[in-house]
Amino acid sequence: LRILRRRDRRKKTGSFADRALVLAVQSQDKQMIMMPSPSSRLQKWLFVLLILIFFVTDRALKEIYFYFGHHKNLFYFLDSGLFLNRNFIFGIVSPSYLMAIVFAIFFIFLIWQAVNFWQKKSWVNFFAFGLIIAGAFSNLLDRFFYGAVIDYWQMRNFNIFNLADIMIVAGLIIFVFNFSKNKESK
Repeated sequence: LRILRRRDRRKKTGSFADRALVLAVQSQDKQMIMMPSPSSRLQKWLFVLLILIFFVTDRALKEIYFYFGHHKNLFYFLDSGLFLNRNFIFGIVSPSYLMAIVFAIFFIFLIWQAVNFWQKKSWVNFFAFGLIIAGAFSNLLDRFFYGAVIDYWQMRNFNIFNLADIMIVAGLIIFVFNFSKNKESK
């Protein structure tokens, strides 16, 4: 930070982008750190916006299907309609108290990891965990308000699902792919 201040005093012609890309020195540990570039800030808020858009879209679709959900054949392999899923993950039947305990532990772990990735500025991992949290929270809201998860798509000869389920699976895939990519680069 001292370097930036000295440089600003000497000449006032540097733009914000120039200053943001300059390396700063922390006075206590003498470690070099990179100030965040405008593109990383944009990426962070773009990921947050995408998570919110997916969450709101899922909630809107659930409300639409809950009140107006008539069975329709969308494609030759995909049906649409209101399906109330009272079971646990992938239709597994379990006692409600056990489901609540497992879900609470899992949800706390996810939030802890997302905060950890936010602090480390690992935006792709934050996005992955944000998708998982938003999808899980949307399904949790259904359990509280309706006593079951509202699913609205069904693939022929397969399970029923919704956008929240897709968000959870997509978040897991993004995280595993990013984790394996980072592991290979080291």
